[in-house]
Amino acid sequence: LSVFFLFIVVGVTAQIKVPQASPRGIVKQEVGLTQIEIEYSRPSARGREVFGELVSFGRLWRTGANANTIVSFSEDVVIDGKKLPKGHYGLYTIPNHNKWEVIFYNETNNWGVPAAWDETKILLKTEVNPELVDRFTETFTINVNAITNDAAIIELLWEKTSVSFKVEVPTDNAVMSNI
Repeated sequence: LSVFFLFIVVGVTAQIKVPQASPRGIVKQEVGLTQIEIEYSRPSARGREVFGELVSFGRLWRTGANANTIVSFSEDVVIDGKKLPKGHYGLYTIPNHNKWEVIFYNETNNWGVPAAWDETKILLKTEVNPELVDRFTETFTINVNAITNDAAIIELLWEKTSVSFKVEVPTDNAVMSNI
């Protein structure tokens, strides 16, 4: 009888759900005829200094919390003049005061940063300039903004920092192939 109650207690406690400190977020956006999806965890500042303290300058960051952020494109895209094949990518960044490196990594099943970083798995790397903004963003946010038929801007917002990069999509090619 004691063993029976032990299994019931263990089974009940295994089913208890609690809120995550950094809840999961998903952004889905159609740009032209290309589907963009971003899955990430959203940490909050909670009174902490974020960039330079919580997220170190000059070090690889998973660009969110918990598991790595995953960006998916349904078609080939162009980022900063560089082609990125359609697919799913781990999104990593290296923040610095004046420049950020944005990295699309060909592995998506990491918790945080990969234990063994493999340069051959980098499919695209670009540098962008961070901007200081007047508005404070408490919870890390990724947006797809300034959407046109041919492009959009992906924005990373947290604290008083905004980092953005343009994603160009092959709408004309897709339309012509549909005709």
